[in-house]
Amino acid sequence: MRITKSRNNDKKILDCHAKSAIYLAMASILDLQKLTLFQSFFATMHPKI
Repeated sequence: MRITKSRNNDKKILDCHAKSAIYLAMASILDLQKLTLFQSFFATMHPKI
C-alpha cells in the first residue's frame, strides 16, 4: 500500500518536472527570440556596433 502510494507520488513529481522542463525550454526559446530582436533593433539604432 505504502509503496504504490509513493510510486504514484513519484510519477506526479516526474510529470511536474517534465512539464516545467517544457515550459522552461519554451521560455528560453522565447527569450532567445527576444534577444535576437533586441540585438537587431540595437544594431539598427547604433550601426557602429
